[in-house]
Amino acid sequence: MKNERARSPMAKRPKNKTDTDDDSAGRFYSALLSMSVPDDSPQTYRRKVLGQLQAIAALTRSRSKSSADLTGQHPTSHLITVLAYRVNEAHLIKVRELQRGLGFTAGGITRRLDAMVREGLVERLPDPEDGRALLVRLTPAGVDLAQFLLKDADHRSHALEQTFTLEEWKMLSDLLHRFEKAIE
Repeated sequence: MKNERARSPMAKRPKNKTDTDDDSAGRFYSALLSMSVPDDSPQTYRRKVLGQLQAIAALTRSRSKSSADLTGQHPTSHLITVLAYRVNEAHLIKVRELQRGLGFTAGGITRRLDAMVREGLVERLPDPEDGRALLVRLTPAGVDLAQFLLKDADHRSHALEQTFTLEEWKMLSDLLHRFEKAIE
């Protein structure tokens, strides 16, 4: 019985750093492109763009993981910390806004915030406008982390910003927005 289950094609297998669904999709499009007859068709360029987008997504995840390894914090803690830092001078945000903004379930945001409270990055406060809701405020350690992350991001972003002119950035943004709408 156990052997039958282990051989099942539906059985989940553990993932490692190089074995993710997104990375597999990127490799798929790259392989598909390399096996295709080179031509100037929209189909060829669509495959190329999809492969490039997957490669960019993989690089972004890798940078996020490197940053998390550097600070010892979960990548999602980084997102929450920076959002809370940037939202207002009090570094105070509604838990519900975090949940919606990040696309978390109620349980998912609760677990992440529980960890961040234990790590001393945030504190939970009652929402004075809604007795049922909670607010999250960065602690001094959370503010320090946010400032470190933003400084690091600004340093890395500077070189990236020099890659294109403002007009090229606008064009790329418009094209990616159209692409996103087309695949929805």
